[in-house]
Amino acid sequence: MLSGEWCVLEEGLPCIVMSVNAGISIFITPQDEYTFAAPDFQIHTTRFSYDDGNIVWRDSLNDIQQAQLHLCCKTMGITLQYLQSKNIDLRHFSLTTSSKQTIVEKDNGKKYKIGLGSSAAIAVGVVAAIFQLHDLDIEQAQNKKVMFNIACIAHYLVQEKLGSGFDIAASVWGGVTYYKRFSPQWLTEEMQRHGVVSVLDKDWPGLYCENLSFPENLRLLVGFVGYSANTKKLIRSLYEFRDKNPQKYLDKMREISVVVDSIKGSLLSPNTDELLGLITKNRYLLRDMNQFSYRKLETKELAFLADIAEEYEAAGKFSGAGAGDCGIAIVPKEKDSERILKKWQQYGIIPIDLSLSRRGAHVVTHGP
Repeated sequence: MLSGEWCVLEEGLPCIVMSVNAGISIFITPQDEYTFAAPDFQIHTTRFSYDDGNIVWRDSLNDIQQAQLHLCCKTMGITLQYLQSKNIDLRHFSLTTSSKQTIVEKDNGKKYKIGLGSSAAIAVGVVAAIFQLHDLDIEQAQNKKVMFNIACIAHYLVQEKLGSGFDIAASVWGGVTYYKRFSPQWLTEEMQRHGVVSVLDKDWPGLYCENLSFPENLRLLVGFVGYSANTKKLIRSLYEFRDKNPQKYLDKMREISVVVDSIKGSLLSPNTDELLGLITKNRYLLRDMNQFSYRKLETKELAFLADIAEEYEAAGKFSGAGAGDCGIAIVPKEKDSERILKKWQQYGIIPIDLSLSRRGAHVVTHGP
């Protein structure tokens, strides 16, 4: 995320999210029965059946595997239910996910998700693959909206209604997106009254997405600090503070949102010096939120990452919830990015070779 962490959880407040080229791949082929595989999680070909919005695994899965597949299971169920509602004949398929590009293996052999919104990307990819198999054009605007709605609902329900959907938007539309979340109260009430399918074709109150450009003279650097954050715990902790100190919390969110809107203006200008200064300001507003959480959002390693960026006349901050995962630096191309990357490594920060992706979910055809 470029700007707007945490404030995007509040209705009407924005963030700016960037889609990067660490892709999730979904492979789908027609088959005589439904099967699913996720080799990255040591889940090999597993059969399932579909019945009225529900996915039922026909082969034995342990509790850990079922938890790992919960999001894919929910996403496939809602997608097939939507197709049924449109009187589209369902086709059996074999679906395989690959998320290697969003995982880092450290020297000790342990593997870590690096906090790039991979679960959101998987949800979007699953919807897109099933749509494509059923001859729905995923580049068509209405279908993109429905893809967002399906993936967002699946992610929202699996994440215990805590997410804002910004990472879903990045995966659907790609590029740089100015985003405001939907009304969670409206969505919950509509689904309770009329069912999930009833909201899939609708425009959602509060939801706003606008594509922005990104200056060609700037480079994005991403560094992984070596440990992952528990986003759900962080959100609950922040919400606990919000419930006890509503005005203090909302004032801070509004401060951040003002910076987000200023960054949007700088991207439209563009004004490089102003943009870097605003990203730095966003960093310090987020650091102030350490007092709101059970643990620091800007940890020692994330602080090193940002300090090093500033030392070399760039701007750095944590990206996403904080407390681990990744930080970013925005660097003028005339500056020596390699010095930043080298110094990150000296502090144990792992550079991730990423760049802005202008495309969201799209089809790549293999074979003859």
